[in-house]
Amino acid sequence: MTHPLVYMLAHRPKMLVVHAQAYADLLSADASLALRQAKLKALLGIMTLCMAVVAMVLTGVAVMLWGVLPKAPMQWPWIMLAAPGASWLMTLVLGWATYRTPMSHALSEFKRQVYADMALCKELSVT
Repeated sequence: MTHPLVYMLAHRPKMLVVHAQAYADLLSADASLALRQAKLKALLGIMTLCMAVVAMVLTGVAVMLWGVLPKAPMQWPWIMLAAPGASWLMTLVLGWATYRTPMSHALSEFKRQVYADMALCKELSVT
């Protein structure tokens, strides 16, 4: 009894070409998805880092102004907490978004299809 792959190669070579093209399309789609998700996660990470730097600078400026300004009551004292506070809040939101962005397991669908085809070949060779 011949192996099903040899039989298909001898009798229906076009079917194997179509199957190989489907594998290539599936591989391309999986790689494209993984690349898009990696780019998004990297962009969010960079934005988080930049916002953290802005928050640290604004916190430093607020502390220096608090130390330098006279003790007389200010007209808007809340602004010294609001500016760095808002930037720290944005840093936390961006960090959470970076953490929650899913990373696909690269080529998982492709691997699943290969395993399914291998199981089918084993099943065909047994019968």
